[in-house]
Amino acid sequence: MQIIDSAPKITTYFSHKNDMKISESKNMTTIVSMTDEKNKGNKSIVSDLLSSLILKAVARKEKTLLFLNKKRESGQFYCKTCRFHEFMPDAPQICPNCQSHDFFFNSLNIWSLAKTVKQLVPNANVNLIAEGLRYPTSDIRRPAIDIATASVFYKLIAYKYDLVAHILADTTLNIADFSALEKTFAQITNLKNLTKENGRFILQTYAQDHPVIKAAAQGNFQAYYAQSLSARKSLLYPPYALLVKLSIKGKSPEIIEKKAEKLIEDFSHFPLSTFHFPLSILGPYQPIFKTKVPTYNIILKHKLASYSISEKEKAIKNLSPYLEKISRDWQITVEPGSIN
Repeated sequence: MQIIDSAPKITTYFSHKNDMKISESKNMTTIVSMTDEKNKGNKSIVSDLLSSLILKAVARKEKTLLFLNKKRESGQFYCKTCRFHEFMPDAPQICPNCQSHDFFFNSLNIWSLAKTVKQLVPNANVNLIAEGLRYPTSDIRRPAIDIATASVFYKLIAYKYDLVAHILADTTLNIADFSALEKTFAQITNLKNLTKENGRFILQTYAQDHPVIKAAAQGNFQAYYAQSLSARKSLLYPPYALLVKLSIKGKSPEIIEKKAEKLIEDFSHFPLSTFHFPLSILGPYQPIFKTKVPTYNIILKHKLASYSISEKEKAIKNLSPYLEKISRDWQITVEPGSIN
């Protein structure tokens, strides 16, 4: 049996590449540098090229999808002096990198994007697709522009669009996580799959020269796979290690931080040389994404000789002295998809 997938997980392809076939999309893809857009004075999150294509699509009564996986309020910061780019909860007084006052700050989420699009094409029907929102959100009899989060990937019936745009690919690329490249490639590939064969796909980014952005735009899975595998091998992430994530949550950040530090102290009573297996411990640390309940994580990283089931079972057995030290208020996740 052959498995057909356009963006399999790194560990899945590593284990089953002889049984997998990578499917490719053949639509036209254009990378737009948002750095160039800002430098020429375009303060909008919508590039000049995308603006013109949206207007043409509406005039032709074609279907458009604008993807932005941000439902909550936050802002996009860009410094014209040092080209520092980051997402921030509020606008700073100066650039945190070079202290310049010459910067752009735009509130960025699906709601602010919808407002920008309505200003561009007032007669268009703008639908918001996100978890918790009823679809559609406006008059379905007018030319349609869908603005969506990742919820669009989970619709029961996938709809193909004439024009698809990833508003900002950097939202996943810049995450401090071993799965960041994987999520970026999958997200871009999934959007290309929602584009009609003769349609147009626009990829807006501040990292137009990043090898994964280029590989995703070209549909070059093998180049992306080689890049990701090399990075994971050097940093010892799956498939070269088994990860176990320990998480503790509580109302008081101070209390759970002390509990996390106490667990690390307990672990230190086991000299690594005693067990004769390669282990590293990361943390404790707070997730980079804000959570409703304060959380601290610890990562146990066990190097693997191979990514076989038997080797992973052996690693879990080796870790049992550490896992036995963990109280019931901790959550244990073996092979987490993210360290956050």
